[in-house]
Amino acid sequence: MAIKIKLLLIVVFVITIFIYTPALNSPFIFDDFYNLSGLSDLVNRGWLNFILGNFSGPTGRPLSMLSFAVQHNSWPDNPQLFKAINLLIHCLNGLLLFFISKIIINRSDFNLAEKNVFILTVVSYWMLHPIHLTTVLYAVQRMTQLATLFTLAGLLVWFRLREDLLVKSNICNPIIAAAIIWSCCLMAILSKENGILLLLLIIVIEVTLFSKNNVLNQNRKWAAIVLAMPLALLAIYLLSNLSGIAVSYQFRDFNLWQRLLTQPVVIIDYLKLLILPTYGSFSLFHDDYVVSTSFFSPPKTILCWFILIGLLVFAIKKRKKLPIVSLGILWFFFMHSLEASFVNLELYFEHRNYLPSIGIALLAGVITVNYYNYFTEKRIPLFLISMYLLWITTVLFLESGNWARPLIQAIEWVRFQPQSERSLNYLATQYIRNGDTDNAIKTYHQIDKQEENSVFARLNILKLQECFIKQLEDSEAWSAIVSEAAYSKAKGQRIIALLDNYLLLALQGKCDDNTIRNLELLLKRLLENKNYNHIKSYLLEFLAIIEYVYMDYKNSLQHIKSSILISHSAEKYGLQLNIINKTQSRDELEKMRNDIKDIIRHNPKYYFTYQKLLKEIESTEL
Repeated sequence: MAIKIKLLLIVVFVITIFIYTPALNSPFIFDDFYNLSGLSDLVNRGWLNFILGNFSGPTGRPLSMLSFAVQHNSWPDNPQLFKAINLLIHCLNGLLLFFISKIIINRSDFNLAEKNVFILTVVSYWMLHPIHLTTVLYAVQRMTQLATLFTLAGLLVWFRLREDLLVKSNICNPIIAAAIIWSCCLMAILSKENGILLLLLIIVIEVTLFSKNNVLNQNRKWAAIVLAMPLALLAIYLLSNLSGIAVSYQFRDFNLWQRLLTQPVVIIDYLKLLILPTYGSFSLFHDDYVVSTSFFSPPKTILCWFILIGLLVFAIKKRKKLPIVSLGILWFFFMHSLEASFVNLELYFEHRNYLPSIGIALLAGVITVNYYNYFTEKRIPLFLISMYLLWITTVLFLESGNWARPLIQAIEWVRFQPQSERSLNYLATQYIRNGDTDNAIKTYHQIDKQEENSVFARLNILKLQECFIKQLEDSEAWSAIVSEAAYSKAKGQRIIALLDNYLLLALQGKCDDNTIRNLELLLKRLLENKNYNHIKSYLLEFLAIIEYVYMDYKNSLQHIKSSILISHSAEKYGLQLNIINKTQSRDELEKMRNDIKDIIRHNPKYYFTYQKLLKEIESTEL
């Protein structure tokens, strides 16, 4: 039986690789460009600059960035290699889950056949579930995968270490255990910040699976220092910055309180998808997700809160009687605890289920074994279980097939989410890549009808007409957009990428002769609009670039300084250096040197980010 189970698990891994492989050649998408664009200049700027210069999270996620840096020769023309590594990591995580599920089920009274059914169900369910598509095929989500890899590795290490901790005769055991666990946790954190949840997961395992003989009771001081203290410090840090976090919501379509209200609804929706995945339910874009404004709006909000609290209470009460069931429930909810808190993140992303979904996989395993035991004739439950796994695999196959055909994928995403402006924008992008500017413009018109007081869609239409078709149908179009910019809404930060791309095309001479001047007028009008205050730094930088091109060095220097006061970057200081070289201002150069040195003193991470710039400044002679 054991040999058959191993063969079946090998088949599961082969099927997973077979289904994902055609989709590996899907293009880079969404935040891939923001996080990985530095690979283009990695050789000139240096590896450390790229690895330590990322600002996606507080740590910069250097381990994840290192994994991308190794593949810099494949950027941006070979997304297949990036995603192949993601698939490999997915398989490694599946292998780690195999060992973890084996340890977990060995704590039960099930017989060997039942244990094998449990392990096969857990690994098959998790490996083949379509909710992990965006984690594997969205290149930058390797961060999530690596954090999960080190978390699962940390758990395996913990299962071995805990036996030593329960033996009090060796004083070195607690010190060695603390060092190893913190090392695993640190590697997970340096991949993505929610890697710190490894410590919380260990606590959950101890109070459920090992409730009768747990380390928390027998080594309370050790557990308090090694496991609880870092989590408490994180909570204190987040709470102490609560006012700043609340302010950061100004560019969202929801506030902090509304996010907290909505998250139980989001988590229950995740749960529904995990239990019964359906074709068309999986997408990268969920900007159309309904925000809860009160416990009764929408009405399902209060229901989801009750379901969530009820499941948590049940799991805590039954943790000794039903340890694996309780572990599965608490694993799922607590591994969502950080990204479902008041941290300023998007409401909904499927890749957030990558680690939490293991809890549901454990529940699926327990339910399957109990269902298996209910029948005397075992072929019936095995057939029904196989049909359920086949259903999951079929949905994965269909959804993966769409990733292999980006235009079809975009059309399908819009079909299932017609109110998602990001899905519509992605569809327009795919039309442009296929040379179908007519349908791209039609799609942008559709976005414009749905958006209220936004210039985003019409500005995209202008870009297509001026820079691609070379035919501007409405001569008054720019005047209308500049006029509306005074009271328009920003709609997130996507307009930054649009303005950046539009300006780049114009500077390359690919647009109308008047485009740069029109963009200058638009930027000035947007700067007067308070709705764009959260992206003011970018607007000032774009304006400074235009003024530099037109040799208006005085205003260019003023605007780039104002931009740097809000947020600084090597690119901004590079522009400032160029302006100073043009104006021959020795005092300005000296001030710039001091500013950069001051930044490095306050944040050593910038030492590597600004190394090339420092050398340029030091070598500049006036």
